[in-house]
Amino acid sequence: DTRWASVDGMMVVKVFVPATDDTWKVRVPEDISLQRFTSRVLSKLGFHVAFSGSCFD
Repeated sequence: DTRWASVDGMMVVKVFVPATDDTWKVRVPEDISLQRFTSRVLSKLGFHVAFSGSCFD
């Protein structure tokens, strides 16, 4: 599925937002660290990221 493929050094991460029951696509650099990713989500979207489930969910 090409909509999730990396483009120009940016990858798409699916972020599930339980409060709204939505799944958002967040584009971030391929080489971003986990700490930087969580900080970026907090600053741009205003909530903390929690990881759960598997990569196949």
